[in-house]
Amino acid sequence: SHDLAIECLVKQCRGLQMTKWQNEDEPFQTFAQASLDLCSAYRVAASLYEPLGGSSKSAQHTGVKELSAARMHLQGIIKMSREKFGHTAVFGQLQQCLQEILNMG
Repeated sequence: SHDLAIECLVKQCRGLQMTKWQNEDEPFQTFAQASLDLCSAYRVAASLYEPLGGSSKSAQHTGVKELSAARMHLQGIIKMSREKFGHTAVFGQLQQCLQEILNMG
């Protein structure tokens, strides 16, 4: 299920947050990729809750919740890594993913 996949990815990201990802390239790359995977799962989950032809408040709420979690996660990483890793390709991917999340909401 998507919920289980998201839960596993959240746990992976939490574990990686304990590494020296803010200071060292390899941990940053690993954490950033895990974060991209998590946010991709959030996007998929949010898209599954799109109401079909009607307006289901609970469905909309769930999609908004997923997108909000992804947005907050990405904004935090981008803010903390901009100075040291802003030049990297994966940093650009984080920014692109954030823009896609914002466009969905």
